[in-house]
Amino acid sequence: MKERITKELKDAMKSGDKQKTSVLRMILADIINVEKSGKDFKSIDVVRGYAKKLKKAIEEYERLQIQNEIDSCNAELKIVEE
Repeated sequence: MKERITKELKDAMKSGDKQKTSVLRMILADIINVEKSGKDFKSIDVVRGYAKKLKKAIEEYERLQIQNEIDSCNAELKIVEE
C-alpha cells in the first residue's frame, strides 16, 4: 500500500496535480509517523482514518454552511477513496 501511494504521489507531482499531491503527502506522512511509533498497523487503516477525519470535517462544515470547505474536503475524500 505504501509503495502504491508513493508511486501515485510521483505521478501526481509529474502531472502537476497539486491537490492530489498534497493529499497523498499527508497520507504518506501519517503512515511514516505510525511506522516510527512502533505500533502494529496496516497502511489501509491509516488511509481509513484519514478518510474518517475528512468525513467528520465535511459534517462540521455542512453544519456551519461553509460551501468552499465542503467542496475541498469532498475533493480530498474522492482522492483518498481511489
